[in-house]
Amino acid sequence: MRCYICETQAVEAQKTGDGENINCPDCGEYAISGTAVSMLLKDLRVFNLAKSREWLAEERAQGHLRPMINSANNLW
Repeated sequence: MRCYICETQAVEAQKTGDGENINCPDCGEYAISGTAVSMLLKDLRVFNLAKSREWLAEERAQGHLRPMINSANNLW
């Protein structure tokens, strides 16, 4: 599978509810909700790479080891 943020080859970890856990060598580990995935695929949206990585770093600095990207905080 590919990272939803940077499209680098990534590993999908165990699924959680309607979402996915992704481990990307470039973006790190994060979770993404099924709704956010659907928005990406259906609306053909793409993440803003720099903004997304900055947000992930901020979340990790606050102690969130696997930040959750959802439809409310998506980073287009």
